[in-house]
Amino acid sequence: MSAYKRFVSYLYEYDRQKKGKNRGFVRVEIRDHQCRLELHMTLPSCPFIPVFRAYAFVTRPDTLHGLFLGNPAWKQGDVYGQFQIPDTNICNTSWNLDDIDGLIVVCDTGQRYATCWSDCRISPEDLLLPESVPLLRAASLEQPESVEPDTADTRSDPEPASDSSRSSTPAPARAQTPAFSWKRLTESYPQVTPFFDEEIHNCLQLSPKDLSHLGSFGISCGNNQFFLYGSHAFQHFLLGKMEHDDTVCYVLAVPGIYEERERLLANLFGFPYFKSARAKDAQPGHFGYWYRTIHTEPRNSEPISPESPPAESFSEESAENSPAARASRT
Repeated sequence: MSAYKRFVSYLYEYDRQKKGKNRGFVRVEIRDHQCRLELHMTLPSCPFIPVFRAYAFVTRPDTLHGLFLGNPAWKQGDVYGQFQIPDTNICNTSWNLDDIDGLIVVCDTGQRYATCWSDCRISPEDLLLPESVPLLRAASLEQPESVEPDTADTRSDPEPASDSSRSSTPAPARAQTPAFSWKRLTESYPQVTPFFDEEIHNCLQLSPKDLSHLGSFGISCGNNQFFLYGSHAFQHFLLGKMEHDDTVCYVLAVPGIYEERERLLANLFGFPYFKSARAKDAQPGHFGYWYRTIHTEPRNSEPISPESPPAESFSEESAENSPAARASRT
């Protein structure tokens, strides 16, 4: 690409290397050794604010070399971005304007949209990203544990400290993570019956303003966009209980509507199971709750006291193998 050029190239949605619907276009204008790219896309509604990254790419056998341009903006389904690149040493690389074959937009849900204005076949899945930071960060609800700096002095002391000096300067106590306490939760929040059966029972209804207090009950909700969107949209969420032959599991449930796109998003953000509020078998359009296990314990065990060990971490693997997961699959 040299001299003055101006053209439009259409963006398509890709699913597992298969080209899908047209979702928008890129207007390309080359003038005075600069290339101006103007991105326009229209996408279906989404229950949270997605994050997009735009990349120019260079095709090579079995790979696409991505050159990060910036983050397009999202507003009510419309995606817009405007980027400018020089004709040489793009993004501080050896690639020049004539090497660029097209543009790819990557969403943090994993969806990819691409356009190619050169005569070649592309697979956006082969995009080699210049950053090493993973795109998906919201699948876990857990907050990272704070790491305390090691302040111990490794130098040898000329003389051992006396007993009196040790007792006069006690070591600071390490903060203890509150244990999961269902008893305290039932005393703090109202009980509701949102389901037609007792599979998930003893449900407690909480509001978004209660999120900041859950840490004191041994529950960490983190910054999960899917959970936050659903709880704010319906102004509540649930904690519930499921009993099995030898275990009791407790679940965190966020309201939503059962449909394919929301099912994919819920699974992506760590809520892989859905229970309809009115029927055993969920059907498209049913109102219900997306849920996941947050704690398990042996059935008929002694109540957990605040001094007990911290609640079991509800990782993706534990959610997949939990009694709630097994019950959902059956």
